Amino acid sequence: VHCEYFILPPLVSLDSGYYTEPDGKGERLYAGQLILEREQTIYVYAVSNASSCTDQSQFTITYQDCSIPKGISPNGDGFNDSWDL
Repeated sequence: VHCEYFILPPLVSLDSGYYTEPDGKGERLYAGQLILEREQTIYVYAVSNASSCTDQSQFTITYQDCSIPKGISPNGDGFNDSWDL
């Protein structure tokens, strides 16, 4: 669960790719790309050219409503001590 955005990490295998739908379909996504959708399932699809084998996994990114402080209380307790715009 993230509050702002998620950056797709690099994949270990060059034969793997990120996709928005199962089986290597849908939009192709790339490492370093920002995911800004409120909820997005990402599929990691890999093909082995040598044996024509495939493998797939998936994960879902969900954004929660993040609270934004309405003020600051610089009292040193570690909560709302500063506000960085």
